[in-house]
Amino acid sequence: MKKFIQTTILALLAIAAGARVKLPPVLGSNMVLQQDSDVRIWGRANPGARIQITTSWDGKRHKTEASDSGEWAVTVHTPPAGGPWSIVCSDGEEVVLDNVLTGEVWFCSGQSNMEMPMQGFPGSPVEGFSEAMASATSDVPVRMFLADVKDGKLTKIVSRTPLDECEGEWHLNNPGDVAVTSAVAYYFASILQSKMNVPVGIIVASHGGTRIETWMDRQALEGFAHVDQTAFEAQGPVTDPYTTPAVLYNSKLHPFFPYVIKGMIWYQGENNCANPEDYSKLLPAFVKMLREEWQAKLPFYYVQVTPFHSYWGTANSGARLREHQWLGGKDIQDCSMVCTADLGDYHYIHFPKKRQVAERLVNLALAKTYGREGLWCESPSFKDMEIREGKAYIGVDNAPLGLCPMFIPLVDFEIAGEDRVFHPADAMIYESDPGHIVVSSPEVPAPVAVRYGYSDYLSGQVKNNAGLPLIPFRTDNWD
Repeated sequence: MKKFIQTTILALLAIAAGARVKLPPVLGSNMVLQQDSDVRIWGRANPGARIQITTSWDGKRHKTEASDSGEWAVTVHTPPAGGPWSIVCSDGEEVVLDNVLTGEVWFCSGQSNMEMPMQGFPGSPVEGFSEAMASATSDVPVRMFLADVKDGKLTKIVSRTPLDECEGEWHLNNPGDVAVTSAVAYYFASILQSKMNVPVGIIVASHGGTRIETWMDRQALEGFAHVDQTAFEAQGPVTDPYTTPAVLYNSKLHPFFPYVIKGMIWYQGENNCANPEDYSKLLPAFVKMLREEWQAKLPFYYVQVTPFHSYWGTANSGARLREHQWLGGKDIQDCSMVCTADLGDYHYIHFPKKRQVAERLVNLALAKTYGREGLWCESPSFKDMEIREGKAYIGVDNAPLGLCPMFIPLVDFEIAGEDRVFHPADAMIYESDPGHIVVSSPEVPAPVAVRYGYSDYLSGQVKNNAGLPLIPFRTDNWD
């Protein structure tokens, strides 16, 4: 009898333990929910369990029932920016989410230059690290969900099949947690919060050294001849998380699609230098996939790879990748690119100027997503070329007051004739019309093509009055 009672008690305890509502890690205390939106609260429970969700901002009780497989979800409407709030989830036993804020939520993803934390990588620092640490305080409502970071430990998870959860937790705005947060993402959140005066939450899911194909699912990659479709049928552990298609889509995108976000910032591309021509087609397919999965026309702002002394692949592979990054995004609605032609470091592929990248991303978001008028947020870009008297006159967009610096020779320009041989060019901003650049060379009496910054490294000297650099370009398509 004693043994029977003990077994019964253990069974009842097991049932009670299993009865507690289970939420995915991204739904936790300290989180930020998108303000004034219909957001989803979801999780698992015992099959058939009756679930009640109570939100403190309105006192409403939302009820549902777990499916035969134990899944459940409810939709709640969030209030305008504010908090802290609480959410109580119960199937008879309560799970309480405390210190919840409502504000603006952005998803931040990419490879190592997005992954690079505020404290930098070994031998690669981030400018402004000490100031950011000194300014970090939980009184400033910036919150960070760091995928793959749990209890301060980093575990990079990849998967051959779509996952419903991604390990991680929400962090407060304090020095210790800021130090291990993506510098680009944290600066973006911090600056955006200061400009809008609302809570900002970022979900950071990145993985260094990865190609964009790893972040795309099978359907999105259909029709790309360079993608090995047999990879989707492979079994067993993922031995190459850097090139295997879909493995990061499965582990670091799929778990977050139920979470309502305002938009996405993306910094990736270095590892696609080996197949740069594909990027102009991959990027639109990637954005289309994201919008279908999130079921929203999300704003998408991305960063062009930065000048560096030698990218892998063929000669000028960095220049070719930058070109196809620009081409890939220019016709996508609600999508803009940050040019980093002036921020690179000859010696560091993980360059230190992350705050400047974030400032440009924030200006895009303020102008294009939040409707802030009067901001100059777009880099000047090539518009047209006219040949007159042995000189090429280059016109640009997004420079209403012209280009600078005036009255000095410009670097990184090349010019070619019909022989397709490029020579270093003499280039200056045209005094009579500073929205044009005059390019020539005594070696090329009859020019037909001009290139600017068509190399792995360039100085990014030419800018508009907002300090935004001219996007590297070429007028030919010879290789």
